[in-house]
Amino acid sequence: NNTASVTSDTPDPDLTNNTDNATVNPGALADLAITKSVDLSTPLIGDFVVFTLTVTNLGPNNATGVRVTDMLPDGYFYASDSGNGAYSNSNGIWNIGNLASGVSVQLSITAQVRESGNFQNVATVSGNEPDPNLANNTADASVNPIAQPSLVLEKTADKEYYTFEGETISYTISVTNTGNVSLANILVSDPKLGFSTLLPSLNPGASESFVLTYSVTATDILAEQIDNTATASYVYADIPYVVSDSASVVYLYVPPVNNPPVAEDDYYTSLINTPITGNVLDNDSD
Repeated sequence: NNTASVTSDTPDPDLTNNTDNATVNPGALADLAITKSVDLSTPLIGDFVVFTLTVTNLGPNNATGVRVTDMLPDGYFYASDSGNGAYSNSNGIWNIGNLASGVSVQLSITAQVRESGNFQNVATVSGNEPDPNLANNTADASVNPIAQPSLVLEKTADKEYYTFEGETISYTISVTNTGNVSLANILVSDPKLGFSTLLPSLNPGASESFVLTYSVTATDILAEQIDNTATASYVYADIPYVVSDSASVVYLYVPPVNNPPVAEDDYYTSLINTPITGNVLDNDSD
Protein backbone atom coordinates (compact mmCIF):
# COMPACT_ATOMS: atom_id res chain seq x y z
CA ASN A 1 0.00 0.00 0.00
CA ASN A 2 1.73 3.18 -1.22
CA THR A 3 0.37 6.63 -0.04
CA ALA A 4 1.25 10.03 -1.55
CA SER A 5 0.32 13.53 -0.25
CA VAL A 6 0.62 17.02 -1.69
CA THR A 7 0.99 20.33 0.22
CA SER A 8 1.50 24.00 -0.65
CA ASP A 9 2.29 27.30 1.10
CA THR A 10 -0.90 28.69 -0.45
CA PRO A 11 -4.09 27.94 1.49
CA ASP A 12 -5.95 24.95 -0.05
CA PRO A 13 -9.74 25.26 0.18
CA ASP A 14 -10.21 21.42 -0.30
CA LEU A 15 -7.89 19.11 1.60
CA THR A 16 -9.86 15.95 0.80
CA ASN A 17 -8.11 15.48 -2.51
CA ASN A 18 -4.56 16.06 -1.28
CA THR A 19 -3.85 12.42 -0.47
CA ASP A 20 -4.07 9.25 -2.56
CA ASN A 21 -2.82 5.69 -2.31
CA ALA A 22 -2.31 2.60 -4.47
CA THR A 23 -2.08 -1.02 -3.49
CA VAL A 24 -0.09 -3.59 -5.53
CA ASN A 25 -0.87 -7.30 -5.20
CA PRO A 26 2.46 -9.06 -5.70
CA GLY A 27 0.77 -12.35 -6.60
CA ALA A 28 1.86 -15.84 -5.55
CA LEU A 29 5.56 -16.42 -4.94
CA ALA A 30 7.17 -19.87 -4.89
CA ASP A 31 10.79 -20.39 -3.97
CA LEU A 32 11.77 -23.57 -5.82
CA ALA A 33 15.04 -25.22 -4.78
CA ILE A 34 16.90 -28.19 -6.27
CA THR A 35 19.74 -30.40 -5.01
CA LYS A 36 21.57 -33.14 -6.87
CA SER A 37 23.89 -35.96 -5.81
CA VAL A 38 25.57 -39.02 -7.34
CA ASP A 39 26.04 -42.33 -5.52
CA LEU A 40 29.58 -42.98 -6.81
CA SER A 41 32.00 -40.14 -7.44
CA THR A 42 34.95 -42.24 -8.68
CA PRO A 43 33.42 -45.04 -10.74
CA LEU A 44 35.26 -47.26 -13.15
CA ILE A 45 34.67 -46.53 -16.80
CA GLY A 46 31.67 -48.64 -17.77
CA ASP A 47 30.13 -48.59 -14.29
CA PHE A 48 26.56 -47.46 -13.66
CA VAL A 49 25.95 -44.44 -11.43
CA VAL A 50 22.72 -43.06 -9.99
CA PHE A 51 21.96 -39.33 -9.92
CA THR A 52 19.34 -38.25 -7.35
CA LEU A 53 17.47 -34.98 -7.88
CA THR A 54 15.41 -33.42 -5.08
CA VAL A 55 13.08 -30.47 -5.76
CA THR A 56 11.52 -28.59 -2.83
CA ASN A 57 8.95 -25.79 -2.81
CA LEU A 58 10.11 -23.48 -0.03
CA GLY A 59 6.96 -21.37 -0.40
CA PRO A 60 5.34 -19.22 0.60
CA ASN A 61 2.78 -20.32 -2.01
CA ASN A 62 2.01 -23.39 -4.01
CA ALA A 63 3.81 -23.73 -7.34
CA THR A 64 2.42 -24.75 -10.72
CA GLY A 65 4.06 -25.85 -13.94
CA VAL A 66 7.15 -27.02 -12.12
CA ARG A 67 9.70 -28.75 -14.32
CA VAL A 68 13.37 -29.65 -14.25
CA THR A 69 15.79 -29.61 -17.16
CA ASP A 70 18.48 -32.29 -16.80
CA MET A 71 20.00 -33.42 -20.08
CA LEU A 72 22.71 -36.02 -19.51
CA PRO A 73 26.02 -34.83 -21.00
CA ASP A 74 27.96 -36.96 -23.49
CA GLY A 75 30.05 -38.57 -20.75
CA TYR A 76 27.14 -40.89 -19.94
CA PHE A 77 24.81 -43.39 -21.56
CA TYR A 78 21.23 -43.12 -20.25
CA ALA A 79 20.04 -46.38 -18.65
CA SER A 80 16.81 -45.77 -16.70
CA ASP A 81 14.95 -43.45 -14.33
CA SER A 82 12.35 -43.56 -11.56
CA GLY A 83 10.02 -40.95 -13.09
CA ASN A 84 7.41 -43.37 -14.43
CA GLY A 85 7.25 -41.43 -17.67
CA ALA A 86 7.56 -37.95 -16.17
CA TYR A 87 11.20 -37.72 -17.30
CA SER A 88 12.24 -37.78 -20.95
CA ASN A 89 15.85 -38.71 -21.63
CA SER A 90 15.51 -37.40 -25.20
CA ASN A 91 15.07 -33.76 -24.11
CA GLY A 92 16.07 -33.98 -20.43
CA ILE A 93 12.74 -32.60 -19.13
CA TRP A 94 11.23 -33.84 -15.85
CA ASN A 95 7.65 -32.59 -15.66
CA ILE A 96 6.60 -32.25 -12.01
CA GLY A 97 3.51 -30.08 -12.47
CA ASN A 98 1.92 -28.74 -9.26
CA LEU A 99 4.03 -28.69 -6.11
CA ALA A 100 2.56 -27.54 -2.81
CA SER A 101 4.47 -25.28 -0.46
CA GLY A 102 6.79 -27.29 1.83
CA VAL A 103 6.65 -30.44 -0.32
CA SER A 104 9.64 -32.22 -1.91
CA VAL A 105 9.83 -34.70 -4.80
CA GLN A 106 12.70 -36.87 -6.02
CA LEU A 107 13.90 -38.39 -9.28
CA SER A 108 16.68 -40.94 -9.79
CA ILE A 109 18.49 -41.25 -13.13
CA THR A 110 20.76 -44.23 -13.77
CA ALA A 111 23.52 -43.78 -16.35
CA GLN A 112 26.57 -45.68 -17.56
CA VAL A 113 29.92 -43.89 -17.45
CA ARG A 114 31.62 -43.61 -20.83
CA GLU A 115 35.34 -43.63 -21.53
CA SER A 116 35.43 -39.91 -22.36
CA GLY A 117 33.20 -36.84 -22.53
CA ASN A 118 31.70 -34.23 -20.22
CA PHE A 119 30.97 -35.68 -16.78
CA GLN A 120 29.40 -32.59 -15.13
CA ASN A 121 25.65 -33.16 -14.92
CA VAL A 122 23.64 -29.94 -14.38
CA ALA A 123 19.93 -29.64 -13.50
CA THR A 124 17.74 -26.52 -13.31
CA VAL A 125 14.22 -26.11 -11.86
CA SER A 126 11.59 -23.57 -12.85
CA GLY A 127 7.84 -22.88 -12.38
CA ASN A 128 5.07 -20.52 -13.41
CA GLU A 129 5.18 -18.34 -10.28
CA PRO A 130 7.88 -15.72 -9.64
CA ASP A 131 10.77 -17.19 -7.70
CA PRO A 132 12.20 -14.85 -5.05
CA ASN A 133 15.49 -16.77 -4.84
CA LEU A 134 17.06 -17.94 -8.10
CA ALA A 135 20.34 -18.88 -6.43
CA ASN A 136 19.01 -22.32 -5.45
CA ASN A 137 17.43 -23.18 -8.82
CA THR A 138 20.47 -24.98 -10.25
CA ALA A 139 22.48 -27.94 -8.96
CA ASP A 140 25.12 -30.21 -10.44
CA ALA A 141 27.02 -33.42 -9.73
CA SER A 142 29.99 -34.97 -11.50
CA VAL A 143 32.18 -38.05 -11.42
CA ASN A 144 35.87 -38.73 -11.95
CA PRO A 145 36.02 -41.96 -13.97
CA ILE A 146 38.85 -44.42 -13.33
CA ALA A 147 40.53 -46.08 -16.32
CA GLN A 148 41.81 -49.66 -16.06
CA PRO A 149 43.89 -50.56 -19.12
CA SER A 150 44.51 -54.30 -19.35
CA LEU A 151 45.68 -56.60 -22.14
CA VAL A 152 46.03 -60.39 -22.04
CA LEU A 153 48.23 -62.33 -24.48
CA GLU A 154 47.94 -66.11 -24.87
CA LYS A 155 50.16 -68.35 -26.95
CA THR A 156 49.57 -72.03 -27.68
CA ALA A 157 51.12 -74.74 -29.87
CA ASP A 158 49.20 -77.41 -31.73
CA LYS A 159 51.39 -80.22 -30.33
CA GLU A 160 53.39 -81.10 -27.23
CA TYR A 161 56.22 -82.99 -28.95
CA TYR A 162 58.27 -82.87 -32.14
CA THR A 163 60.12 -85.88 -33.52
CA PHE A 164 62.05 -84.98 -36.68
CA GLU A 165 63.78 -82.17 -38.51
CA GLY A 166 61.46 -80.29 -40.86
CA GLU A 167 58.35 -81.05 -38.81
CA THR A 168 55.84 -78.16 -38.76
CA ILE A 169 54.54 -76.66 -35.51
CA SER A 170 51.53 -74.34 -35.60
CA TYR A 171 51.30 -71.56 -33.01
CA THR A 172 48.27 -69.38 -32.16
CA ILE A 173 48.79 -65.96 -30.60
CA SER A 174 45.70 -64.20 -29.18
CA VAL A 175 45.50 -60.73 -27.63
CA THR A 176 42.37 -59.60 -25.73
CA ASN A 177 41.52 -56.19 -24.28
CA THR A 178 40.31 -57.10 -20.78
CA GLY A 179 40.30 -53.50 -19.50
CA ASN A 180 37.66 -50.77 -19.62
CA VAL A 181 39.35 -48.42 -22.11
CA SER A 182 40.30 -48.64 -25.76
CA LEU A 183 43.95 -49.37 -26.48
CA ALA A 184 45.89 -48.05 -29.46
CA ASN A 185 49.07 -49.00 -31.35
CA ILE A 186 49.56 -52.46 -29.82
CA LEU A 187 52.78 -54.05 -31.06
CA VAL A 188 52.56 -57.86 -31.17
CA SER A 189 55.81 -59.68 -31.90
CA ASP A 190 57.38 -63.13 -31.86
CA PRO A 191 61.07 -62.97 -32.82
CA LYS A 192 61.58 -66.73 -33.17
CA LEU A 193 58.78 -66.89 -35.71
CA GLY A 194 59.89 -63.68 -37.40
CA PHE A 195 56.51 -62.12 -36.69
CA SER A 196 55.67 -58.51 -35.85
CA THR A 197 52.47 -56.54 -36.40
CA LEU A 198 50.88 -53.33 -35.13
CA LEU A 199 47.22 -53.27 -34.08
CA PRO A 200 45.88 -49.71 -34.58
CA SER A 201 43.22 -50.10 -31.87
CA LEU A 202 41.45 -52.69 -29.72
CA ASN A 203 38.19 -51.91 -27.91
CA PRO A 204 37.31 -53.32 -24.48
CA GLY A 205 36.34 -56.99 -24.82
CA ALA A 206 37.74 -57.30 -28.36
CA SER A 207 40.33 -59.89 -29.43
CA GLU A 208 42.71 -60.49 -32.30
CA SER A 209 44.34 -63.85 -33.15
CA PHE A 210 47.23 -64.87 -35.38
CA VAL A 211 48.17 -68.40 -36.56
CA LEU A 212 51.85 -68.90 -37.39
CA THR A 213 53.95 -71.92 -38.40
CA TYR A 214 57.49 -72.98 -37.56
CA SER A 215 59.71 -75.66 -39.11
CA VAL A 216 61.86 -77.73 -36.74
CA THR A 217 65.61 -77.38 -37.36
CA ALA A 218 68.57 -79.62 -36.62
CA THR A 219 69.48 -77.26 -33.80
CA ASP A 220 66.04 -77.86 -32.26
CA ILE A 221 66.68 -81.60 -32.35
CA LEU A 222 69.94 -81.15 -30.43
CA ALA A 223 68.34 -78.71 -27.97
CA GLU A 224 65.52 -81.21 -27.31
CA GLN A 225 63.07 -78.36 -26.59
CA ILE A 226 61.68 -75.32 -28.37
CA ASP A 227 60.84 -72.38 -26.11
CA ASN A 228 58.95 -69.63 -27.87
CA THR A 229 57.77 -66.30 -26.37
CA ALA A 230 55.44 -63.69 -27.84
CA THR A 231 54.98 -60.15 -26.47
CA ALA A 232 52.46 -57.34 -26.83
CA SER A 233 53.32 -53.77 -25.85
CA TYR A 234 51.34 -50.54 -25.74
CA VAL A 235 51.27 -47.11 -24.07
CA TYR A 236 48.30 -45.67 -22.16
CA ALA A 237 48.34 -42.26 -20.47
CA ASP A 238 52.10 -42.06 -21.14
CA ILE A 239 52.69 -45.30 -19.21
CA PRO A 240 54.21 -48.24 -21.17
CA TYR A 241 52.83 -51.76 -20.67
CA VAL A 242 54.21 -55.13 -21.85
CA VAL A 243 52.57 -58.55 -21.60
CA SER A 244 53.93 -61.90 -22.79
CA ASP A 245 53.27 -65.62 -22.93
CA SER A 246 55.34 -68.67 -23.91
CA ALA A 247 54.71 -72.06 -25.42
CA SER A 248 57.17 -74.97 -25.15
CA VAL A 249 57.37 -78.05 -27.35
CA VAL A 250 59.64 -80.96 -26.32
CA TYR A 251 61.66 -83.26 -28.58
CA LEU A 252 60.56 -86.89 -28.44
CA TYR A 253 63.07 -89.43 -29.71
CA VAL A 254 61.48 -92.19 -31.76
CA PRO A 255 63.91 -95.10 -32.44
CA PRO A 256 63.94 -96.56 -35.97
CA VAL A 257 61.79 -99.61 -36.53
CA ASN A 258 63.82 -102.88 -37.13
CA ASN A 259 61.86 -105.82 -38.46
CA PRO A 260 62.73 -109.19 -36.89
CA PRO A 261 64.71 -111.60 -39.14
CA VAL A 262 62.75 -114.15 -41.14
CA ALA A 263 64.25 -117.54 -41.80
CA GLU A 264 63.49 -119.18 -45.13
CA ASP A 265 63.66 -122.88 -45.82
CA ASP A 266 66.82 -124.07 -47.58
CA TYR A 267 66.87 -126.82 -50.25
CA TYR A 268 69.98 -128.43 -51.77
CA THR A 269 70.34 -131.27 -54.26
CA SER A 270 73.37 -133.57 -54.39
CA LEU A 271 74.47 -136.98 -55.71
CA ILE A 272 74.54 -139.95 -53.39
CA ASN A 273 77.58 -140.00 -51.18
CA THR A 274 78.66 -136.58 -52.51
CA PRO A 275 79.09 -133.81 -49.92
CA ILE A 276 77.74 -130.29 -50.68
CA THR A 277 78.31 -126.89 -49.10
CA GLY A 278 75.98 -123.86 -48.85
CA ASN A 279 75.05 -120.83 -46.65
CA VAL A 280 71.66 -121.31 -45.01
CA LEU A 281 71.47 -117.53 -44.23
CA ASP A 282 71.69 -116.35 -47.81
CA ASN A 283 67.96 -116.31 -48.37
CA ASP A 284 67.00 -115.06 -44.88
CA SER A 285 65.88 -111.42 -44.27
CA ASP A 286 67.38 -109.22 -41.58
